[in-house]
Amino acid sequence: MRYDELEKIVELDMVPPAKKWKGYEKLREVFMDAMYRASCGKGKERHVTGDEPFEEQFILRGARTFGIAALRFQIAKKNEEVGNLVDHQAKINEFLDITVYAAAAVIRLREVIEERSKGVPV
Repeated sequence: MRYDELEKIVELDMVPPAKKWKGYEKLREVFMDAMYRASCGKGKERHVTGDEPFEEQFILRGARTFGIAALRFQIAKKNEEVGNLVDHQAKINEFLDITVYAAAAVIRLREVIEERSKGVPV
């Protein structure tokens, strides 16, 4: 599987080995596929200049500039596109992209919480 390749270069052992994703293997596989798609697949091909970290890519720069609604719009657009697709793999790819946009939204919201806790106007 593709996520096995990515796991070799990403440290993911955040959970003690005894509990390591037990019962959540399929969910982990989906998240890893989304991460692969963003870092090695479509996301890297279309949206990355050089070796920009995810946090510095346009997906988050856009959210900082235009607000979280920019990511919500992308999620809604992708969701609508899924309904027009026939090929199941194409649908999976769109849902993986939605997962990446949702993750970017979480990252941005966490940034906002941290900025507000420091008294930075957001």
